[in-house]
Amino acid sequence: MNYVKIALYILIGVLVALLAGFLWGRAGRSALQAQLDDAHLRFDLAEGRADLLAARVDLFEVNFGRASQRLEAAKPLLRDAASRLAGAERQDTAARVNAVMSRVEQAQQQVGRLDQSANTRLGEAILLLEQATAAGK
Repeated sequence: MNYVKIALYILIGVLVALLAGFLWGRAGRSALQAQLDDAHLRFDLAEGRADLLAARVDLFEVNFGRASQRLEAAKPLLRDAASRLAGAERQDTAARVNAVMSRVEQAQQQVGRLDQSANTRLGEAILLLEQATAAGK
């Protein structure tokens, strides 16, 4: 009977130690996850901006096909960033990124018509994106 009590105390001690280790390991996880999500968001916005700038260079070089490809590559990044911002209750920044998306779509339509004025629309989109990232900090 004495061995059963000792084994039970050891089992309870091991379970308490496992629970304490689990809780200790989870203590800083939510803050770290928030930082990781924020870094991923900044990366998507920077990658989208890089695609927009590259598309603008392609327009300067009168390479409409490559500019359209770059604009198409920027869309999912910006769309994903806008949805993440909306999910994080940052509606004002999400609205700005959505405005960037509408300008990108307009610029892509102009690129499809081989219209060089898409460069102006793309410049507006890049400026709005820079304002959105500055406001999001």
